[in-house]
Amino acid sequence: QIAENEWKNYQEKAKIEEDDLQNAHTIARQLLDNAQKSYQLSSENYQIARIKYQNGVFSYDQLLNIQNEWLNAENQYLNKLANFFQQQGVLKLKSTF
Repeated sequence: QIAENEWKNYQEKAKIEEDDLQNAHTIARQLLDNAQKSYQLSSENYQIARIKYQNGVFSYDQLLNIQNEWLNAENQYLNKLANFFQQQGVLKLKSTF
């Protein structure tokens, strides 16, 4: 009876851990999607800013600020991408046991 209870407890804990990992993976995917959209928008903004700078509409400082925003968005995207793959790896590793 004790061994049976311990086995049930183990199974419940494993199920909770699996659910937590699945939730973390889902959240990582959502964050990655948002970061990718932000990066795409920042890239478009930077391309527009470059054209405006070339046409004398934007100053060099304005162009650099937008470029900095673009680079920050790229950095965030790459961090979210790495986190997503890390979560995916953990999820796959745990599901093999």
